[in-house]
Parts: sequence; structure tokens; C-alpha cells
Amino acid sequence: MVHNMLMKKFRDISKKYIGYNVKYGGEQEESIESLKSLLKAFFFAFLFIYLILASFFKSIVQPFIVMLAIPFGLIGVIFAFLMHGLPLSFLAILGIVSLNGIVVNDSIVLVDFINKLRNGGMERRDSIIKAGQMRLRPVILTTVTTAGGLCTVAYGIGGKDPFLVPMAMAICWGLVFATILTLIVIPCIYSIIDDIALKVSHHSSMIKTERVENGNKG
Repeated sequence: MVHNMLMKKFRDISKKYIGYNVKYGGEQEESIESLKSLLKAFFFAFLFIYLILASFFKSIVQPFIVMLAIPFGLIGVIFAFLMHGLPLSFLAILGIVSLNGIVVNDSIVLVDFINKLRNGGMERRDSIIKAGQMRLRPVILTTVTTAGGLCTVAYGIGGKDPFLVPMAMAICWGLVFATILTLIVIPCIYSIIDDIALKVSHHSSMIKTERVENGNKG
């Protein structure tokens, strides 16, 4: 915030005084380098999560459906920081990086359960509705308990630590927004992509993660 104020104050100095400019060094220079490192970490975290999901679902398409929760979380972070008037600091970005691996949990549970129901012979529409009904409570409970614990840090309940507030705020609000949008949007995206797969390859490419096992009854 101090850096932004200084940049605003001295942004026209090169126009007013020809031959002079302002260079920011020291702690600010180190912060910029740290932010660049965090952006690289964000990219590699995204890639690593995709590889894990691709291995789990045995599909190159379904991981993208699951990982849509990540931009959903970013919407929550942006909204929260604008609403509270907070700058996007180093620790806030650290919280966003941490958020990557948290927000995908709900969509993994939802998509995997839809796949299991479809492999059991249920129609796509029915399996999406059934998965939404059966997974709604665990998804909401997981989010409420996690966000509830982080709210105490984000809003200083019982003692405020300004150093940790941005990170807790990013994770808390990002998780809440991602969960709400996951429950509403992910089933729709699942259905849309499955329709596209049916038109392109004439069979559903979305059910590749499970094997249907036929047991012999004696």
C-alpha cells in the first residue's frame, strides 16, 4: 500500500523534472521478486494438480472440469479484497496458491460420484441430480468447518494478526465462492462437455476412470 501511494505521488516526476526518475529498491524490490516466484509456484501447482487428476480420472478432459473450481475461488478472493479494501499483498497471493489444492476437493467428490453412478448404469441426468443430492451435505459441511476456522484469523476473533489476515481472507472467501459455484456450475459443465464428446467421438469420453465389475453369484 505504501508503495502504491509513493508511485501515485511521484508518477509524473520524470515529466516535471527532465532527466530524473524514481527507482524502488530494497524491500520493495525483494517483494516483487517474491511475487514473481509465487506466480511460478501457482503455475506449477496448477500443472501438478492437473497431472494428479489426469492419473486419477484416467482422462485428459475431466481434470479441467474439476479444476474450474480454481477460477471460481479467484472470483471470491477478488470480491473479498475489493469489499474489504485490502491490497493484493504477498501473503494474499500465498493464500491463493494454497487455495489451489483446497478448492478442487469438492469438485473431485462431485465428479467422481457422478462417474460411479453412471458406471452403475444410471443415466447421466439422473446421476448428476443424485450426486448433487447425496454429496451436498458433506461438501457444505467441509466448507463451513474450514471457512469457519479461518474466519477467526481473517476477522481477528480472539486476537488479530495483520500479518496473517490477507492469507486467511483469501483462503476463506475463495473457498466459499468456489463451493457455491461448484455445486451449481460444475454439473452443468459436466453435462455440456459430455454432449460435446458424444457429438465428436459418438460415445461418452467422460467415463474412463472406473471399471464396471460384474460379480458372479453362486
